[in-house]
Formats: sequence, structure tokens, C-alpha cells
Amino acid sequence: MLKIKKNEKLKVSTEAALFFVLIAVLFAFSLLSEYFLSFGNFMKICLYSSQMGILAGGMTLVLLSGGIDVSVGSTMAFAGITAAKVMEAGGPWYLAVLAGIALGGLCGLINAVIITRGRVTAFITTLGTMTIYRGLAQICSDGKTILISDEIFKAMGRKYLFRVIPIPAVLMILTFVIFQVVLKYTKFGRQVYAVGGNEKASFLAGIQVTGTHTAIYTIEGFCAGLAGILLAAQSGAGIPSAAGDINMEAISAVILGGVSLSGGKGKIGGTVLGVLILACLNNGLNLLAVSAFYQEVIRGLVLILAVWFDMMKERKE
Repeated sequence: MLKIKKNEKLKVSTEAALFFVLIAVLFAFSLLSEYFLSFGNFMKICLYSSQMGILAGGMTLVLLSGGIDVSVGSTMAFAGITAAKVMEAGGPWYLAVLAGIALGGLCGLINAVIITRGRVTAFITTLGTMTIYRGLAQICSDGKTILISDEIFKAMGRKYLFRVIPIPAVLMILTFVIFQVVLKYTKFGRQVYAVGGNEKASFLAGIQVTGTHTAIYTIEGFCAGLAGILLAAQSGAGIPSAAGDINMEAISAVILGGVSLSGGKGKIGGTVLGVLILACLNNGLNLLAVSAFYQEVIRGLVLILAVWFDMMKERKE
């Protein structure tokens, strides 16, 4: 019992540390740029980080179960192309949305089948499907950007609810709320933690390990499909090369938020803080006109530091 209390205390202190890091980032950029600390800019941060946030919500489940998914960026591009092709063929916007999200779920299900039935490691599986899904997006679009003219579809990625909160940000918040409820209050959420903590013990305890993994990767696929729809709506086009780096950003946010790479430990609240820190960092660097090449270096360093912090936390425990 004492050990459990100690671990809980460690989790709380990690989230508190992340909160102070977020405050420090906000304070630093507010000093460096007069445009950073404003309501309008904060809404822009929420708007442009919504796709990463939705992916990070699903990725939290994946990492908690002891897995990983590096194919979500390619799934996003494939979903966006699918939606664009549906509307190009004369289909209504809502059918395009459903097709894109359903395709994302199918991609996640394919990942799950290969991992659970084919016994291929999650990293190798999703590394392979990352290339496959990107290639299929290129094939379906003939390697070209497909413009979207439907104004209702584009409004999902550009309009503001009550002229205040971006619609993508609302969807991101709903995603976080749903996953918080699932992980904290449902049987499935407890199974995710159990499988990530000890897969063999979970199997012996009667938990359907294969079914749990299948559900987790399918859910992450749906998240990628939704994020791909929002990206296509925001850009007004299906772009086969879109979302090339977003999978690493989502993984970085989740690890930075305190979810262990070894599985079984972490909370959605930490993921939210991780997403906000990375989003504020990206926005602040853009406002300061920092070169995109230097931003790549900084994002890589953030990922390394997040993994290093996770390793140090594991050793301390």
C-alpha cells in the first residue's frame, strides 16, 4: 500500500512539474514577443495544435498498453485524400467525413491484426504501414493535391464556435474528456493499464489481451482519421504529403506528459500539459521568426529529453 501511495505522489509531482514548465514557457515568450500573450493568439495555438492533441489522446492509450504507433501521420494524409476524393466524385461533405474517419479506423485495425495475430512488434508494424498508407495516399491522388470546394467541410477546420473557440479545439477537448472518463471510470480503461503493466499477468487474470490491443489501435486509427479530416478542412485540400512529422510530435507530447514508454503508467492530464507545452513552444518560435531548420532541432531535443526523463523516472521508481 505504501508503494502505491509513493507512485501516486510521483505522478502528481510530475504533472505539477509540467505545469510549472508550461508557466515558464508562457512567461518567457510573453517577454520575447508582445503578440504571444493574448486571447487571440491562444485560440490560434488551440486551433493549430488540435490535430496533434487528438492524436495524442489516442496515443496515450497506445503507450499505456505498452505499444507505439508511428503510422498516424500517414493515416491522416490517407484519410484527408479519401475525404477529398469522395467530394470530388460528387459526394456530400458528411459522407466524406464518415469515409475519412472510417478509413482511419480501418488502418488502425490493420495495425492491430498484424501486431496481435502476426506477432510482429508494434514499432516494426507501424513503421511498415506508415510507408504503405503514405504510398496509398500518393496512389489515390496520383501524387497531386486535391482541392476541396465544399464550404461546410472547410468550416470544420476554420470556423469558431460562438466566434470564440475554434471548432477543432472543441473536438480536441471532447477527445481528452472522453479518454479521461474511459481510463478512469470504465472496465476497458482498467484493462489498458493492466495490459501495459504486465501483459502475461493480465492474460492469466482473464483479460482479453488481444481484444484490448485491437480496440486500442482501432481507436487510435479513428483519432488519426478525425485529425486528417480536420487538417484537410483547415488547409482546404487533401494533401498526400501532409502530416509528415506529426506522429513524432504526438508521441513527444504523450511521453513529455509522463506516460511511460514501458506502459501501465500515466494520465490524460499529463498528455494535455505535454500538448500545450509543445504547442506554445511551436507558436512562440514562429512568432520570433526562428528558422524552421532550428525548430526541427529543438523538437528533436524535446523528444530526447522526454524519453530521458521517462527513463530516469523508471530508474527512480
